[in-house]
Amino acid sequence: MNLQGLLKIRGNTSSSTTYPKNQYLIKLQDDNEEPNIMEVFGMTASDTWILNGTQLDRTYLRNYIAMNTAGELSPYTPDMRFCEMVLKRGEKYEYMGLYGMYEKIEQGEGRVEIEKDTGYLLLRDRIDMEGRSMSVWSTKHQRSINWVNLEYPSPDKVSKEYWDYIRNDVNKIEGSLYSDDKKKFEEYKSKLNVGSFVDYFIINEFFANYDAGWNSTFMYKNRSGKLFIGPYWDFD
Repeated sequence: MNLQGLLKIRGNTSSSTTYPKNQYLIKLQDDNEEPNIMEVFGMTASDTWILNGTQLDRTYLRNYIAMNTAGELSPYTPDMRFCEMVLKRGEKYEYMGLYGMYEKIEQGEGRVEIEKDTGYLLLRDRIDMEGRSMSVWSTKHQRSINWVNLEYPSPDKVSKEYWDYIRNDVNKIEGSLYSDDKKKFEEYKSKLNVGSFVDYFIINEFFANYDAGWNSTFMYKNRSGKLFIGPYWDFD
């Protein structure tokens, strides 16, 4: 398979000097430098992919087993395939070793199938200095470094009105969850897909993922629906 496109380092720890194997984002392009939407290794067609060296797990099995187990509960769990990577540096080629190639978590058919114009996808993680981020209850009350970042719609294209709607929506949900008033607290049942939260934390507890609910935590919602937690991501 001969593909071409753009490659950049991504991730919070992989881009530092801590680990020799970086994590990469791939944007496939055609000869005219336009997005090239393709199936890769039998996974859902897209122009965007993730290469993860998973070097904190020398067996290379933790993410693979966890993601496949999570996929039995959540249809939007990204598929992954193992591959070997060779990186061209100047005129020389460097063998980078074994990688996992993942579907990127994004809106779209076969990925996170939320409504194109009225759904949203969020990521709870460190603040995104180049995107759009909102403080949440823990940011305000526990001086947490975690914010909620906008993944979809694209932060550079979302309107101010829709961004305000998303922030207001999240504030209403948190207002119920942290309310001392029993009646208002009970409103969470109409705002959250509780089953998705139960499944999410059972899977993450089973795999002893201390980042669960803290970093690499995605959530998605259609305008007229409930908030789901997921898809699952990053068990290493």
